[in-house]
Amino acid sequence: MVDDHEIANDWSANNSGIYSYAMEPFYVYQHSVNPPAPRPGVTYYTFNHGTASFFMMDSRRYRSNNWALDGPEKTMLGEPQKTDLLRWLNKDEPGIHWKILVSSVPFTKNWRFNDEDTWAGYLHERRELLDEMWKVGAEGRGGVIVLSGDRHEFGATAFPPPPDHPTYEHKQAATVHEFSCSPLSQFYIPKRTYVQEDDEDVLIKYVPDGNSKFGAVEVDSTNVSGEQAVLKYRLFVEGKEVWDWVVTADMSTRRIRGDVEGEGEKTGGQGLWG
Repeated sequence: MVDDHEIANDWSANNSGIYSYAMEPFYVYQHSVNPPAPRPGVTYYTFNHGTASFFMMDSRRYRSNNWALDGPEKTMLGEPQKTDLLRWLNKDEPGIHWKILVSSVPFTKNWRFNDEDTWAGYLHERRELLDEMWKVGAEGRGGVIVLSGDRHEFGATAFPPPPDHPTYEHKQAATVHEFSCSPLSQFYIPKRTYVQEDDEDVLIKYVPDGNSKFGAVEVDSTNVSGEQAVLKYRLFVEGKEVWDWVVTADMSTRRIRGDVEGEGEKTGGQGLWG
């Protein structure tokens, strides 16, 4: 997926100057081997793997200016991409237990550095997406996961529905999880930038240190009965596994059970959100 540094730092929807020169090799060498796009000429795409369905968001090419006033007119995705994303979220596919959104910038607003370049600068549109994501889990149509990067640190975040939300009786079932991890290599950053300030974005785990980080997602598709879906996230720092988190979805009742399991020092203990 195209990122800002193909064009300029924190690039947002400026298609002049270096843009045409940078995008030509992207289309030839990267985008040409991606799965088919949902409509002609777009750079985002979807694909299924096992019991998971992925939506690879283009969070650069279609976005409004980072510093524009947030509100209904400001968009990270652009109208066609948002329409396709909402259609994908609400599509009920047999055998698909997980909807996994991939964003090149963090979904949580808890990163307190340069946050206008993340979804923190697009909170109105983010809430539109969360409303639909919560609905997927609450209705037992699968678990929703966000994978992201860009902050040069690791943060795992839960997004539970508001306590007073009238729709979601099974709030744990509706909760969305994000795992944000990067990069494969970097210089050391002494500043701590992830801070939870409210109950909208709930910290699960924060790992700022390490010059090399990556995450691995394992989706268990061996349960042929379809009664339970299991997704495991594993965090590696300097080549060693340091933390893991398990989210389970109870498909037998068509409700996400919301169990988040862990054990011992490595996992950080029992999870609060599912």
